[in-house]
Amino acid sequence: MCLFCDIANHKQDAYVVDETEKTITFLDIDPANEG
Repeated sequence: MCLFCDIANHKQDAYVVDETEKTITFLDIDPANEG
């Protein structure tokens, strides 16, 4: 599986901002800007 699939299936750690039945929002591991 891909990294994003693992995050969606809670098999990979990620800073999840929000999650619904159909979507998941998480922060980038290497953001272009701080904040």
